[in-house]
Parts: sequence; structure tokens; C-alpha cells
Amino acid sequence: MLIASTSAQTEPIELRVGVYAEHFDTAYSILIDEHCPDIRSVDVPPYKIGAIEPLILCLALKEGGLEIKWKLHGYPLATRMIQAVEQGHIQATLYPFWSRYITPTKVFASKALIGPNEYTKGFYSTPDNLRAHKAKSLQQLQALSGVSNNTWVADQELIDCLDLNTSNNALNYDEMYKKLAQGKADYLLTEFPKNPDLTRQDFTFELTPIPNFKVVFADSLHFLISKKGEQAEALKTAIDIGLKKLDENGDLDYAYQLFGQFNPATKDWTTLGCHGDT
Repeated sequence: MLIASTSAQTEPIELRVGVYAEHFDTAYSILIDEHCPDIRSVDVPPYKIGAIEPLILCLALKEGGLEIKWKLHGYPLATRMIQAVEQGHIQATLYPFWSRYITPTKVFASKALIGPNEYTKGFYSTPDNLRAHKAKSLQQLQALSGVSNNTWVADQELIDCLDLNTSNNALNYDEMYKKLAQGKADYLLTEFPKNPDLTRQDFTFELTPIPNFKVVFADSLHFLISKKGEQAEALKTAIDIGLKKLDENGDLDYAYQLFGQFNPATKDWTTLGCHGDT
């Protein structure tokens, strides 16, 4: 069914969207089983943080005047999802992508969810890795061994820019956590959780941040909408209207606080980045 108008919808619109395979069940639960609950009513544990951005998209579409019948398509890699939306196999991505991935001839980009030089991650290690937690300078961080996914281009650019040692490669966070637990790496880069002590407990492992350091990404974050999809411009308009309302009422910032973005506990930490203070 095509989108005729963002203001005169009579029945739900079927929408094909891309989701990371590892977050498929979480996204399905929040969108379909829970029918997109109010962002301030959900309690999302760290291991289900993959629900937040799909929920943002769903609420934005509601605010923009659309009710959606979701058709989820899982992809193991970000590159596969980007190709799918560019080729029109899906109409939009459930997760936002860095601005560097926007090809204006193939996709529309939504209003930014987070602006340039705002999105941060911490250096997370096991609590018993005293060497990692004693790092007090970039030079000492560079002497540690990190683990990452070398297909995560934005992360890899930061790693290279800061001359960090991440010779360990892993397919996903599950593998990364296991390498830390096995002592094969000292840290990984990941988002801060919402709790004040910043401890993460994912995949049965506990990780704590190396204090006083965080990295910042130069790009902004956007949902991607296929220009080959049905009524692509109307879909982008509805998303942007909704994101603007979520931003104005504070729900967008609140949602990303669940990610640990804008966490006051890290406000004064040293920020490391390719386009900022290092």
C-alpha cells in the first residue's frame, strides 16, 4: 500500500525496514509485541539497548501521522543493510547511520538524531584488569590492546587517528566480551549505560569504564530512506516531523540518555577524537 498522505491515513502502512540480525528479536518485541510504548515508560536493560532506536523511529512515524505494519528484514552487517536500502529492497533502516554513509542519489537522510561531535563511547574493560584501569594518558591507552570490528568504519577511523592498538578483531559484541573475559584484549569501545556507576552487564559479563576518557565521533546520525521505495519523500517528511516533535518535547534526548549519551557522570571526562581535543 502506498503512502497517500501523512495527515489522512485510514489503515496501517506496510513498511519494509532493515534491522541488525543480532537485534532482530529485541526490535520485533518493542515494535510488534509492545506496539511502540511511550519512551518514558520503558525500562531497557543494557543488553536490549538495540530496542531504543527502532522505538525512536516508530514514535517519530506516529508523531508524523503514520501507523505502521512492520516488515523486518535482518542483516548481519551494516554494509549489507546500507546496500539494501540503496537498492530499494527495504524502504528504511531501523537504525541510524553516520552521515558519511549517505549517498544523496540513492537515499534520503532523516533529520539528525545526534549532531556532529556529540556521540560518545567509553573504553570498557573487565573490573580485574588493573593495568587498563590505571591508564592516565592517551599514551598509556595506546599501550593497551583493544578489540573491535574492523568493518565498523567510523570506529576504525577513530582507532587509527588516535593510534590505538586494536589488533584483535571480532564479529560482534558477544565475541568482544569473550575476548576481554579470556584476557585476549584489554578493552573495547562501547556506549555508556544510563546507570550512574557506568557499569555494563551484557552477555553475562561485567565491564567497567577506564575512568576519565571517552571518544567522540565527528559524524551525525540519520535514518536512511530509500529513494526507490514507495512514496519515499512522504516517508521522510513524516519521520522528520516526528523527530522534530520528539526533540522539542525532550523525548529524543531522554531516549539517548538510555544509551548513556549526555550522561552527566562523564561530562568532565577527557574527550578524544579526530576532530577535537586529544
